[in-house]
This record gives sequence, C-alpha cells and structure tokens, in this order.
Amino acid sequence: MQASKVLQEVDKELYDWCSNRPTVFICLGSNMVYSQENAQEMLNSICTILGIRQDIQVLWKLKKTGDYKLDGIETMGDRLRVVDWLEADPSAILRGGNVVCFVSHGGSNSYHEALYAGVPQVIMPAWVDCYDFAARLEYFGIGVWGNPMASPDCLESELTNALLRVIGRTPDDTQAVLMRNRAQALGRLVSKDYTQEGRDIAAGHIWGEMQKVKAERLLQF
Repeated sequence: MQASKVLQEVDKELYDWCSNRPTVFICLGSNMVYSQENAQEMLNSICTILGIRQDIQVLWKLKKTGDYKLDGIETMGDRLRVVDWLEADPSAILRGGNVVCFVSHGGSNSYHEALYAGVPQVIMPAWVDCYDFAARLEYFGIGVWGNPMASPDCLESELTNALLRVIGRTPDDTQAVLMRNRAQALGRLVSKDYTQEGRDIAAGHIWGEMQKVKAERLLQF
C-alpha cells in the first residue's frame, strides 16, 4: 500500500493556511451527508468555539444532502474554511496540518489515522462500529463522544462541550493538555516512535497468517 503524500506537496495553499493557527479538522467521512438542520447545529458550535478560542481555526469538510445555505457562515472570515472536497488525504492533514482536534464520524480509518498522528478526537457516530470507536476514545482518554444524546444527529450544546473538553477554553487548559499529551503518547506507542507504519504492520500480520495456513495445509499431507 502506498503512503499518502505529505500535505505541503499535495496542497501547499492549504498547508500554509493550516500553519497560521492551531486547526480543528472536521471530516465526517465520504458516506456521511449532513442535513441543513444538523449542519446548522454544527456551525453554531463552531461559531461558539471560535468566539472562545480566538487563536484557533476550523477546517470543515461538509457534504450536504442538498443545496442549502447556513446562517452566519459568512461572518467567520478566514478562520473557518468549509469545503466539500479535499485534495490531500485526511491522514496527510492530520500529520502535517497543525491539527489540535479531529472531528469525525468514527469510522475505523478515521479513528486509527488520528490515533497514529497523535491527535485527540471528537467522534460523532452515525452507525454500528462508529459507536465502538467513540467508546474507545473515552476509555483511552484521547477524546470525547460528541453527540451521546443526539446521535446520529448533531446538537450544538453537546458538540461545543465535547470540543471544549478536547481543545480547552485556553491553550494551557489542564485537562485538554493532558488529553493532548495522552494522544501523542499513544501515537508514538502504536507506531514504535514513528519507525513503523500501520500498513506495514497490517501487511506483516497478513503475511504471517498466510504462512501459518500454508504450514497447516502441508501438515495435512
């Protein structure tokens, strides 16, 4: 499996924008589309967060159920970037986009890519295994379930609370710093201090299993 290209090679303009401020990256997966109601709730939460933390910015990949406009989106200026497509892989943004929090739907790829990158997460689960990854986040102390009452929908108050727990009301918020440090420590652990890629671990495991099966079949003859 080929590694993702680094962000500055794929989208230098986005890389420069992300470098301006600590970035909250919201990417709810390729199959997750948002209704106007849910998107408005999320935008309202983003506006609150940007008001509290003047030092951060938000990159939001939003797939809409239709053609609609969100109230207040034009007032956010350059600290909010809303796109429906990203040239760079999410993993490249997580590793090189100055990301302090990753908001996702909780798919396996999203969870493990953020885990590897050492980025604390907010998960907004919508179906089946996504709820499992939301539970794992809180168990390991590396993130927060963002919609425990509203899921699979979005509620402004819940998401705002989750985001503030992850990024803190201030840059040096004690609990947020602890969560960030915990996420970074687990990232180093699962990657053997970034000497081993997840795809290589998976490939090695598959090869080992194939060899076991081959050996078992030989013993049958």
